[in-house]
Amino acid sequence: MSRISRGEMVHWNVSNKTASSCVVFSASTEFHLLESIPDWFAPMVSRLMAKNPDDRYQSADEVATLLQQCLSSVEQPHLTELPLSLRTVKSTSFPLIWRFLMSGTLLIALLGFGLSSFLVPGSPTPIAAPIAVPVPIAEPQEDAVATQYTSAQEAFSVGAAFYNSRNFKAARQPFEAALELAKDDKEMKLKAYEALIPSYRMIPEFEPFQEAAEYVLSNHHHDAHRSITRRSYLSFAFNRGQIENLVKRYDERLKKDSNDWLSLYMLSDIYTSGAGLPPSVEHSKRAIELIKQLTKVEAKRFQTTGQKSEQMTDADAVKISREKGKLASQYVRAKDYKNAAKLYEEIAPLDTTTHAWNLKEAANAMLKMDNKKGALRLALAAEEAPAEARNDQLTHFFERHMGDLFMQLDEPAKAIPHYKIAVQKTKIEGYVKDTKSSLQAAIERAGK
Repeated sequence: MSRISRGEMVHWNVSNKTASSCVVFSASTEFHLLESIPDWFAPMVSRLMAKNPDDRYQSADEVATLLQQCLSSVEQPHLTELPLSLRTVKSTSFPLIWRFLMSGTLLIALLGFGLSSFLVPGSPTPIAAPIAVPVPIAEPQEDAVATQYTSAQEAFSVGAAFYNSRNFKAARQPFEAALELAKDDKEMKLKAYEALIPSYRMIPEFEPFQEAAEYVLSNHHHDAHRSITRRSYLSFAFNRGQIENLVKRYDERLKKDSNDWLSLYMLSDIYTSGAGLPPSVEHSKRAIELIKQLTKVEAKRFQTTGQKSEQMTDADAVKISREKGKLASQYVRAKDYKNAAKLYEEIAPLDTTTHAWNLKEAANAMLKMDNKKGALRLALAAEEAPAEARNDQLTHFFERHMGDLFMQLDEPAKAIPHYKIAVQKTKIEGYVKDTKSSLQAAIERAGK
């Protein structure tokens, strides 16, 4: 798992819409300085450009989450606090920012939102805390108790100072004190449990990490953050040999309540990803059952918010596409190609970035049923859909699979342009060689 390098680049555009700075994140515009630079900007750049890789952010997802928190704080400061590490550093770091601005670009190691494959499981994100944060000069004593703090917020602030210096061992005691003092303050408990996860990763016991992760999953408001926490939780459980125990734990909970959201959320991912479980058709069928039930439960939760279905946002549509895409892939693994083809075609229009890919998958499922007419219809529709452009390697696979599809459909002339693009979109020698061989076969069959 490679860390973010110092040379990867993305451009930001900054505009001062009101008295406070509003940051607009853009990957296609130059970075312009208008009137002010947010105070939180300098420490972010300093850490991104740290010489020691261990001192940099550990993943694109971590940076993406941090930027989302900053944007939320700028837009709604009364609801969202800035992360602590970006509120404690004053203007002394501004010269560093100024040097970057003078060049017209800002070197930031941000690979992009949603690249969960680059996530280092459990890598901590700087946490939110008040502006005035005491910096401890000594670690808390092992026998210290919550009564040494006047409030949960004070205890949390002490822990936050240790946390952001990456001293997670020392951060544990004040964060646990914050939990004890928080009582019925759910937001404080959420912040404390979330902050304790790196500390609990360091101890031999599994249960404290589990308790913290489950609280965060059950109470966090953002889907992306829950997804990151779930992945971290499953990674930790796998490394500790606890996957089977998790399956038993959540199966028992489902026996008591078949609509238990947390159990469905965890088990659906375990069976879909195959984390620690041997691949089998039975496991795929189990994944299908879990995803279907989870979809029903989440639909009910959606309705309780009072939001009508016609108010679905683009983000909602993308989320539905991804979740149903997991279900469609399980249909394929279970050899239920009819339902796989139907579902892939259904979700294709929901997300423009995967539109063509899902139609291609639907065509493949049709072909496995020996329905060549249906497969050709879907393959042609995939050609007309927005192009697969998430990255060059995915484009390579898409074009190569399209070429293979048309070859199996006895349409070699249609396969040729796809193979040609596939060759251009990869630098992996083996892929280039194999694709060129397929291209030559298509040319020969087409008589060109």
